[in-house]
Amino acid sequence: MSTASGSDRRLPDLAAVAAIVLAVAAIYTQTAWFQFLSWDDQAYVTSNFRVRQGLSWDNVVWAFTALFASNWHPLTWLSLLLDSSLFGSWAGGFHLSSAAWHLATSLLLYSLLRRMTGELWRPALVAIIWAVHPLHVESVAWVSERKDVLSAAFGLIALHAYLSYARAPSVRRYLLVLAAFACSLLSKQMLVTLPALLLLIDYWPLRRLTSANWRPRVLEKLPFLGLAVAAAFMTVVAQSVGGAIRTTDEFSLAERVLNAISSYGIYIVQHVWPSDQSFFQVFRMPSLVWVAASLAMIFSLTYLAWRWRERTPAMLVGWLWFLGTLVPVIGLVQVGVQAWASRYTYIPSIGLLIMAAWLLPVPDFARARAMSTGIAAAAALSVIALTARAFIETGYWRNSETLYQRAIALDPRNHVAHTLLAQFYAERGALEPASRHANVVLRLAGGGGRISANAMLSLSRVLMDLGRFDEALAMLDQVEKIDPDGPTLHYNRGTLEMLRGVPLAALPHFERAIRLQPAYSDALNNRGVALARLGRLDEAAEAHRRAIGVDPFNFQAHYNLGAALAALGRPAEALAAFQSAATVAPGDVRPRLRAAALLRTLGRHEEARTVFQEVLAIDPGNSTARMEVTR
Repeated sequence: MSTASGSDRRLPDLAAVAAIVLAVAAIYTQTAWFQFLSWDDQAYVTSNFRVRQGLSWDNVVWAFTALFASNWHPLTWLSLLLDSSLFGSWAGGFHLSSAAWHLATSLLLYSLLRRMTGELWRPALVAIIWAVHPLHVESVAWVSERKDVLSAAFGLIALHAYLSYARAPSVRRYLLVLAAFACSLLSKQMLVTLPALLLLIDYWPLRRLTSANWRPRVLEKLPFLGLAVAAAFMTVVAQSVGGAIRTTDEFSLAERVLNAISSYGIYIVQHVWPSDQSFFQVFRMPSLVWVAASLAMIFSLTYLAWRWRERTPAMLVGWLWFLGTLVPVIGLVQVGVQAWASRYTYIPSIGLLIMAAWLLPVPDFARARAMSTGIAAAAALSVIALTARAFIETGYWRNSETLYQRAIALDPRNHVAHTLLAQFYAERGALEPASRHANVVLRLAGGGGRISANAMLSLSRVLMDLGRFDEALAMLDQVEKIDPDGPTLHYNRGTLEMLRGVPLAALPHFERAIRLQPAYSDALNNRGVALARLGRLDEAAEAHRRAIGVDPFNFQAHYNLGAALAALGRPAEALAAFQSAATVAPGDVRPRLRAAALLRTLGRHEEARTVFQEVLAIDPGNSTARMEVTR
């Protein structure tokens, strides 16, 4: 009898877990066929030679010491390194890994609320709506945002550990909470507000915080506060090194405050009515009407949460959770040039959903069948609608072109999307659409639009590819006024001079870029190209070797080293360099053709014939290889 009873009690939990698993799978299984994006995924995966190498002791050390991509998040790097070891270059593996972390986090949220409150219906509702909400698609479907799902997962593990500690205090359990919190911060410094969250759940539902014992409860959180301060310091250092923090010259304090108020209002509305999402929200001054409406929402909900704190303490806790966890990303310290971002709601939305769920009555079909049926039906329809919307939104992340086109369809004045799309087309030789999108950005810039320095740098490269050198130079001049010591600025200036055929003028720019960023592999490589064109072949070979030392996956550096060594009359060394280039880029036939030609020169004709056959296997129409094989 007792076994059956226990089984009956487990059935609702199993049903809730099954619903969450099925819903997440329905939305995110499609990502197995998605590609990497040209927006940050290059820095995080595709052009990051550390990640491409996979797990190794050297790369683990790098993960904990690197201030890379304007961030310090060792556990995020370890997660991506592990994915690389498991999946190689298969983007779908990385995407499914993010989806698995999101599913685990959803289940952690359900079990946490279940353990804390003893309820079933409300925790299940919060967890499944959180799991399927369209606002969280960006955090899951974008590989570069792995840090979001990791940080949230370890944060919820910390709350689980704290719940165990609160019910049976011990040093070991306290240290487990600290360790899980540290792991969250080592993934992303989003949950620096965890000490405050611990006080909130002390108030409700744990009922550990009262007016009589607040002092020991606060002192208990001081070690967590120390970790949070240290993490915040590392964030500022990493963002400053990466040039991501905006100055008050770019964004005034008044603009930041108004945008922060506006963003709170947007996040509230988007939770209730998640409209179409763009990967990038351009920073524009919000209307005073919307700022006033946002303020009204904030003050009204704050008043009601305080007024009903005795009757519904979950409303106050949920509301303060939402307000507080958004503070690090609300824009008072402006990082980047976006106005707001849906990924910032990944943890804060838990608070809003707790507030909403505990305002609803628990369905009681025995006493109020009609009302309970209505509540259950409304909840089910909401979950279905959100799942369908999230599935559609996820589909836009399948590749770079689709994502950027979607952003432009939602906002034709989105200069970041136009710039990235122009760059996407230029890299593929589609010059007409690249030129069209570049012209849009130039019009926006000429019309007084606020164009970010990064967008202008990217646009300058597109203009170079289009042969519009004077416009590219004008764009770089504008960037120099904003950030005169940016390594990419000087790299682009050097590249421009190279394209103009003036390698002597390019050299100082590449050298300055290298002084500013000694591990700038592309700048080291291009310096070698400039030296080679000036006839300084020994120096060129050394520059290419330095570039390879910084990034062993730099195909151009391997290829250019081979060319320099061949010109120096060192065919055996040149052959090794071309073979390395072929290993780095197996789909590119150029290094194989050069290697085969060198093998002919060295009298190794059968080996040369084999390499020419490899070229034909890659490119059956290659006339040079076909002629060499048949001769």
